[in-house]
Amino acid sequence: MSNTLSTPTCYCMDFGPKFTLVREGSLLRDIMARAKDARPVLKQWGAYLKAGAKQAFIDKAPPLAPSTLAKQASTGTSAVTQRAKVRASYARKLDTVLARKGSGDARAELRRILSGDLTKGVDGNRAVDRLRRRLLTAQKAKAKGMRLATGKTQIEKTKGARGGSMGRAFRVIIRGLGLVLENSAKYSKVHDEGGRVGNGAVLPKWGFMFLTPSGKAELAEIALRWILHGKKQQ
Repeated sequence: MSNTLSTPTCYCMDFGPKFTLVREGSLLRDIMARAKDARPVLKQWGAYLKAGAKQAFIDKAPPLAPSTLAKQASTGTSAVTQRAKVRASYARKLDTVLARKGSGDARAELRRILSGDLTKGVDGNRAVDRLRRRLLTAQKAKAKGMRLATGKTQIEKTKGARGGSMGRAFRVIIRGLGLVLENSAKYSKVHDEGGRVGNGAVLPKWGFMFLTPSGKAELAEIALRWILHGKKQQ
């Protein structure tokens, strides 16, 4: 039940207009409850910062070289190639996911499949089992002389977007009252800050991980909208 108190707090003159503070009990309780839990605000901050960094990255990324575009136009994205082999990029991605989940047995099963042993193991990981079935189906089709589907090409999947895998590697980590925005791609730091890479080339500074004064103001607005009104960032 709400408790409403109307209290005149200021008079410009004895006969002037009144300024009245209306105190709504349920409203205050909602505001105080939202103020105690920072996680919804941190999630909205993370989404805002990630979107901004990704857009800055895409805006500053140089155009893809003609040789890269040609390679993307001829390279498929399916897990299995036309030769009925596991696509190397897919194998690396799946191994990374399994490592992150701590699935040691599944990683061992994946390595066994990559070595050519397609007998069913005991781990039972769905992604690994699905890959085994795809390989078996592909090998049967290849033996019959059938052309294997390789899915969309890389350029069809990315629609020629700049940034590649690095542009898709932004992620937000929230721990307690802390928030971290990072790019997990191997060379993201040197692209952001500039510097020399392994082949001796010097990369210019892109500078896509930053927060402008207007960005800081927007973070404050996001927090206030949520705490005072319970409204999320659109």
